[in-house]
Amino acid sequence: MQSSMRMGTVLDSNAEAKNVKRLFVADHSALANGLGGPNPTNSGQALALRTADRIADSYF
Repeated sequence: MQSSMRMGTVLDSNAEAKNVKRLFVADHSALANGLGGPNPTNSGQALALRTADRIADSYF
C-alpha cells in the first residue's frame, strides 16, 4: 500500500521513523500519493537505494 508512512509526516528525510529509532522504511509506503498514472516502480527502487546509502553513512 502506497503512502501509509509518508516522508515528512511519519518519516524524516533519511526515511527513518520519527518515533522509533533505527526503523527505516524503504518501499512505496514512504512515497507521497501518486498521480494515478505513472508506474512508481523506479521511484521505489531509487528510494530503497537512497535509504541504504543513508543507513551506511549514518551507522557504519
